[in-house]
Amino acid sequence: MRVFISAFICVSLIYNAIIYELGVLDVFLAVVSSNFTISYFSRIRFVDKMSSLAILFYCYFSMSFLPFTHLVPPIWNTLDLTHIATFGNKIYFVVISTIWLTELFQKKYFRYKSFANNSYHISDRQVKLFFIVTFFLSAISYVLGVSVMGAEATVLPFHLSGVLHNYRVIFAPLFFMLIIENKILNHQKIPAKWFAWFIVWCLFESFLRISKSSLVYGMLPTALFMLFYYKPPFRKVVLYFVPFMFVAVTVYSIIGGMRGAERATVDALVDSREEASKKEYSPEWGDPVTGSFNRMFMTAWDYREDYGVFDESRMFDFSKVPLILVWKGTARYRTYMLHGKSESGFDSDGTTGIIDPLFWGGYGFCYLCLFLLTILAVIFENKSKGRLGLQIFCALIFWNLIQKGIISWILNQNLIIAYVVRIVAVYLIIRLNYKYKQKSNIVVVK
Repeated sequence: MRVFISAFICVSLIYNAIIYELGVLDVFLAVVSSNFTISYFSRIRFVDKMSSLAILFYCYFSMSFLPFTHLVPPIWNTLDLTHIATFGNKIYFVVISTIWLTELFQKKYFRYKSFANNSYHISDRQVKLFFIVTFFLSAISYVLGVSVMGAEATVLPFHLSGVLHNYRVIFAPLFFMLIIENKILNHQKIPAKWFAWFIVWCLFESFLRISKSSLVYGMLPTALFMLFYYKPPFRKVVLYFVPFMFVAVTVYSIIGGMRGAERATVDALVDSREEASKKEYSPEWGDPVTGSFNRMFMTAWDYREDYGVFDESRMFDFSKVPLILVWKGTARYRTYMLHGKSESGFDSDGTTGIIDPLFWGGYGFCYLCLFLLTILAVIFENKSKGRLGLQIFCALIFWNLIQKGIISWILNQNLIIAYVVRIVAVYLIIRLNYKYKQKSNIVVVK
């Protein structure tokens, strides 16, 4: 698998450099990046490098992958793809070269040792309480109108809206994964009903929030943990994946209809679904597969809209910083200042971890931020090696940073609270699963 992945990436980088007639420097960077990719992928364990690979794969799939596969809407032209291929080639080089050099450095100067885990025993009663609280908070949030997609945000006193939202979206999925790892570290059997309850809750959340992604993102931490811990054969992965995809596609279709339904009736839902099916293909988004992919990896989409506002002759350009500060982040700056949309609307043009620093300080500042973020990811990988739950926690945090924004979150109170929740989850998994102050029940990890 790693041979196929590295070969695919290398071919696509060199293909883009040749077909889109990029400059000599870009061709050189593509060749060097390909060599680094082959060298690095041939000697790593993916599970130990999840945080840095999350950054690398996001940079690749959100930029260079699109000009190579043409998985883009029909209104994108060759000039758009050339700009995307050029910028994508550079950011991929920055990340893969940083990973490759840090790997070379740490291999020379650092050695890893085995360590012991002291794990707290989470009882069945505590797990039951977790599910009761989680279902209850989801129901309360629905009644109060908190975190309903496409609707006006409900503001509760004492930041309770943010507390409810972050518990459901971030804390509950991570804490369930913590429970699963805790049972494994304590050599206890995991009841099948726990997985059933959690899947039901994820479905419950999808319909309450009218969110197409709740099912996937809710189950992602636990799914990653089970995949990397048990390492099932490919046939078994497919056996579980196919039914899940069937359910996910069904939920996706139903929720797509729910968003447009005027009344809470079956007939209204059917009418809305028929109307939505007529709009599934559009010149702006393309077919459903293309549209869904570009919504997940929004960097190329955002860059295509705005690459004309960046001065390519200047590596560092901080001229937009004052307005970004006024609008409290690049997402609001792009939506209301740059694109002129009304502040009364519910939609935002958003930002990503690549577009965000690009607006703050130009191309050079973007490369610098990616370099520092990758270094930070490597450091966290080294600190969490051998502790699978913590590795997945860290990888999801870095994925969120590269997907949602590296800098602008510090200007948004809701995003600050969201990262505080993630830090609390990290603290809990370290405290309960690895460093519980108890002399007995020690699990040695090699």
